Amino acid sequence: RAVQAGAFDFLVKPFALDRVTDVVARAVADRAGAALPDDAEGAAPVLVGATPAMQAVFSRIASLAASDAPVLVTGAPGTGKTLAARVIHALSCRATAGCVTTNLSALAPTAVDAELWGTPARPGLIAAAGSGTLVLDAIHAASPTVQARLARLLETDDAARRARLIATTDVDLDRLVVTGAFRADLLDRLRAATLVMPHLTERLDDLEVLAAHFLGRQAVRRGCARAPVVTEAFVAA
Repeated sequence: RAVQAGAFDFLVKPFALDRVTDVVARAVADRAGAALPDDAEGAAPVLVGATPAMQAVFSRIASLAASDAPVLVTGAPGTGKTLAARVIHALSCRATAGCVTTNLSALAPTAVDAELWGTPARPGLIAAAGSGTLVLDAIHAASPTVQARLARLLETDDAARRARLIATTDVDLDRLVVTGAFRADLLDRLRAATLVMPHLTERLDDLEVLAAHFLGRQAVRRGCARAPVVTEAFVAA
């Protein structure tokens, strides 16, 4: 009845947070035009998991999406830090604006400044993000000069006019602060809010659902039926 009255979807109590995240993400995609597979350009990002570790992540993401503070996402390589950052953006009030992502470790150190702040010939990613979200992967790779400029950006810019900053790293930034490789003031500002992504070893019961998810993505990409997941293989593992 609620859907017939114009609601996008409905939830039955008690509901799991991953169900809430899925519904909201699809609603964001629908508002932008049409629901797309999560690996397609412009698609609503989707995190997959039903274990307690991921339920805690979904709960934290819901809290972060309701905030406008900078976020520091940490975790081992391959744990979905960038995807989590995109989900935070998709569920936030900035969802209708852009989400711009760049990996600082993939850029030449001399190119990062121009990439972020631009040149006389072209705007940088900070300007391109507008009132949306700027995701800086591998924030530990930022040079001292870039760190100083980011610290000033977070300190002095009008929050109503700049993009929200979400940084990710798989490095212990506190240790870098001790060695002098990372600015303490920038770290303090980045971790106004934090999210720790669990290692796969902490969510082994998600292996089957993850396999089904990735097989489904491949099926959509190739236009074929999804291959079945052999449950016995996970039991044997």
